[in-house]
Amino acid sequence: MSMVWIDGRLIDKYESRISVFDHGLLFGDGVLEGMRAFNGRVLLLEEHLARLNQTAQSFGIAIPYRADLIAEAIHKTLTANARSDGYILIVVTRGTGPLSLDPRKCDPTVMIFADDVALADGTRDRGSGSDRHTGPARPDAPARSVTERGAQAPAPPQG
Repeated sequence: MSMVWIDGRLIDKYESRISVFDHGLLFGDGVLEGMRAFNGRVLLLEEHLARLNQTAQSFGIAIPYRADLIAEAIHKTLTANARSDGYILIVVTRGTGPLSLDPRKCDPTVMIFADDVALADGTRDRGSGSDRHTGPARPDAPARSVTERGAQAPAPPQG
């Protein structure tokens, strides 16, 4: 069973719902932040949460949870999905409101997902940090394997 955290509740992903009047759905109005967990530790968690908050503020979206509560929710989501390694995605939409472009009448929606990383070649990266495949940056660029953290991407072709 895979669980998602939505506005304070862990819910089976097949039972999860957001309103059709959520402005994230209607207008693509929201922000997201992706991060990785290794051995139960979310890498650069405080920095990710600060960036999420800053980005949301720049769009005029007030995240309705403090950073420490979101951090706790991330760990609960990892635990509920039996993960110590993997990918975490936080999505904050402007939320449910009237069918208008007035953002002041919306209540933001916060969702947290934890899963393996699905790669372009159909494999799953469970966060091991070794021999991960990354897909091409451009359609004509060759795929490459990253064998260590921080490996440099190949230089783009000249011309």
